[in-house]
Amino acid sequence: MCFVVSFMAVLFQATLVFSTTERLRAGDVTIRTALGNALRQSHKLFLWNIQSIWANFLGVLSHSGKNDGILRQLIGQLASEAIGFWAARTIFVIPLLVHEKLTYEASHQRSSELVKETWGDSANGSVNTGCLGPVIALLVGLVVFIVSIVFDSLTPAFVCGAIGGSLWVLVHYTVKGIHIAALYQYATTGEPPDGFDKKRVASMFS
Repeated sequence: MCFVVSFMAVLFQATLVFSTTERLRAGDVTIRTALGNALRQSHKLFLWNIQSIWANFLGVLSHSGKNDGILRQLIGQLASEAIGFWAARTIFVIPLLVHEKLTYEASHQRSSELVKETWGDSANGSVNTGCLGPVIALLVGLVVFIVSIVFDSLTPAFVCGAIGGSLWVLVHYTVKGIHIAALYQYATTGEPPDGFDKKRVASMFS
């Protein structure tokens, strides 16, 4: 179930990245066209989903041993840095898959080249999309807590949590997709899209 939800989120992000990139380039694209394009690349996005799940899983493991011995802390720190390096180098895999129609292997290589050419070898970490995601997560948690107290039942709280969680996923992937499209245009053209400050785009990595 988790895999299916994750794959749907990847398809949504691919659709959003393609449509946003086309809009930023003054193109005319519909949601139906963008979704159809993402579905045609679904076999590559399927592989990307598997890779992303493994990376997220390793990321959780790398943070789980912070209160353990020095050796486990060191291993966790190295793993965390490696995942951050991977996240930065593969940030353009989705736009390269859906927009440039590159092969899965070529998209990784080209993404790494674009990042190094634009931000240098020090680029590390995921895209910094601001505080909107954490704020929504905090609000969802607060609502669930209040509902569980008011109704003295976990069922309404679970329903609110499910709706709120879905909202958080939608907002998170929407904001992240827009930022990736903006970074992709900056990396390929040297200029950020309208509405994006060049200094902010240049320091988008956390």
